[in-house]
Amino acid sequence: MSPTTPDAERSRRAVTPPPAPKGWYVDWEAEQWRWWSGNSWTEHVHPRHPDALETYLPEGATETRLTTDLRGRLPAQSLLEHLAASDAGTVGTASPVEELRSWYTGAVGERHVGWLLEQLGPEWTVLHSVPVGTDGSDIDHVIVGPPGAFTVNTKHHAGKSIWVAGNVLQVNGQYQPYIRNAVHEARRARQLLGRESGLTVEVTGIIVLVGARQLTIKQEPDPSDVRIRVVRDAELLGALQQRRAYSDAQVQRIVEAAVRPQTWSSRRLVASDPAALLTAFSSLEQRLNQSRATSGSRPRVRPAAAARPSRTAPSASSTSRRRKLWVELVRTALLVSAAIIGLNYLAGNLGGGQ
Repeated sequence: MSPTTPDAERSRRAVTPPPAPKGWYVDWEAEQWRWWSGNSWTEHVHPRHPDALETYLPEGATETRLTTDLRGRLPAQSLLEHLAASDAGTVGTASPVEELRSWYTGAVGERHVGWLLEQLGPEWTVLHSVPVGTDGSDIDHVIVGPPGAFTVNTKHHAGKSIWVAGNVLQVNGQYQPYIRNAVHEARRARQLLGRESGLTVEVTGIIVLVGARQLTIKQEPDPSDVRIRVVRDAELLGALQQRRAYSDAQVQRIVEAAVRPQTWSSRRLVASDPAALLTAFSSLEQRLNQSRATSGSRPRVRPAAAARPSRTAPSASSTSRRRKLWVELVRTALLVSAAIIGLNYLAGNLGGGQ
């Protein structure tokens, strides 16, 4: 039996890679295995065999590639994932449709703002739908540029009136906690980005109103320790254009911290297929539009109105009849008057002759 050459041995192993240890799967961030609990990735790792191919998937999982750079996320990705996971069969019933439409409206607003942010120059880094914490929360958009960092909270309020006075914001007269939430996001981003970059990072929280009919600002929000802006979508790019506060090297340090998922959350972020998410979103959009068209096509039943006299002009024949009747009445009145006068005359003559 001839000895096996090193090249032949490597070729054989490439064709039949060693099996992954039971319960362990390829970790895409390092040359190691990572334990899959059956529901989520754990922190347990194991040295990975150097010739293992990256083809192992947990049983029942469709994708195990871990996200290592947030720049690949779509605008509204968290909402797109939530909508894609929702039961499409609920469309057509009242309550679930309204819930889906609410999420859909939010996704439309975030994707619109994402399109606006594409117009920023190369000195800017834009991240969308940044998962933060461990409770499933996210920041709609995180932007890093020469002026510092920005957290953007998108609110889609088509045709509504927004009123702002200090730290109070109302939508059509109803209080909404948007400013409080924006302050929390900005403070959180300042802490996390500062910790990971080693810099003091100035963060501005921006609330972007998409489709609002009117925005009235009696007094700008002033939470004292962070800056908060409330702007229309058309004003967003202008709100970002502030004076430079960081050098290019410092901006790069902040960017390197911002794009790492672990800067924001200890949860391991599994990548989704962008094409599949957009396809599911487009399909949902069609179903919601069909549902809206069906409900809008039903005629509204109104109570029957009481009969009213006609206000049209009288016809020529009816006018002629009324004129003839009037002539006959006058003629009759004259005849009656003449008869009365005649009778009175005869009565007087007869009385005088006796």
